Amino acid sequence: MKHYLPTLILLLLAMPLPAQKLLPRQLKYVDADSIVIWESGKSDLRGLALKIAPELVPQPVSAKDMPRKELRRRLREWTEEIAPALNLAGGSGDETTQPQAEAAERTVKAAAPLLLATGDSRFADALERAAVNALPAEIKADGRLTFEKRLAARTLLDITGMIYATDRDEVYVNYYLNSSTHIRTKQLDVVIDQLTAMPHSGRVKLRISGLHKNGTPLKLRLRIPAWARGNIFPEENYTTGNQWPLPTVYVNGREEFFSMERGYLTIARKWNSGDEVYFDLPFSLQKVRKTDTRSASSIALMRGPLLYSLTKDIPGYLLTKESKITEQEEPDRYGQTLLDITLHRAGDSEMQEIHAEARPYQTERATVWLPEAK
Repeated sequence: MKHYLPTLILLLLAMPLPAQKLLPRQLKYVDADSIVIWESGKSDLRGLALKIAPELVPQPVSAKDMPRKELRRRLREWTEEIAPALNLAGGSGDETTQPQAEAAERTVKAAAPLLLATGDSRFADALERAAVNALPAEIKADGRLTFEKRLAARTLLDITGMIYATDRDEVYVNYYLNSSTHIRTKQLDVVIDQLTAMPHSGRVKLRISGLHKNGTPLKLRLRIPAWARGNIFPEENYTTGNQWPLPTVYVNGREEFFSMERGYLTIARKWNSGDEVYFDLPFSLQKVRKTDTRSASSIALMRGPLLYSLTKDIPGYLLTKESKITEQEEPDRYGQTLLDITLHRAGDSEMQEIHAEARPYQTERATVWLPEAK
């Protein structure tokens, strides 16, 4: 079967995800109180939120009490209004000039219950984009504690209760973050430890433990983000020109067979305590363009889920065929990879060159869309 995997993977990548449909039985998020985020630093969403508003408590999200008619209405609203307006920071409108906290909150409030109702990874993609771009950018902005900062902190804290979801004998890993959780259902009692450098690099490792007996059946669903396949959601708005294969997944050091369902890489097998899963998500730099041909030619830079921004505006300069974008070898003190970009002055016959630095949007909000020479 493994001989056919490369062909099957390419066929899967060529096929767009089908329209979101409601699951027969809705998922349930693992309560934030059952999740320990054990890294203090660059990836600690909970710590970042509580640092500026320590009195906040994560609010649980559920779709259980929503009638299917209401869920279908919300799906239509998502498809017709929210998704088309989604920007690269996870909010809406211009990423640099317009406030993003309220727009990102709207994204999260809309996507969170629909992820439970559909099990579709695109909703988790939207949650992740807001969590690593718009929300921390608002929290880290200089100045006093404003309504927008507090809103961003509350929303980011709520996302920490959306890392995992369950459906009886299934576990959905929606978001990759150093964490441990104890998941209990009528059919399942399992501990999952997650070790990763996300969102700054793509290695993910999970350890299964706490099982009462060996050979416990469990479907483990691992979200493969759209950006890890060379796509930026919504695909109608953005393009990268890339197409990447699905990652190879190893269980206890051996390549494991999997299926793809609604954007989740699914491993269905019997598990023993101590089993380990690991894989690498591609972290190549992506040049993102808008598909709207009426827009001026420009690109944005993304690395994994992280949107990048210049550290200062440089008017009159643009990207040309001679421009180079390189990743700096040493990360900054926050563990972030910085970019060095060469730009050239528009219309300059001697191609005057200037170097610019770009940082993740969450710590810098200057120019996001770089003008590109035609």
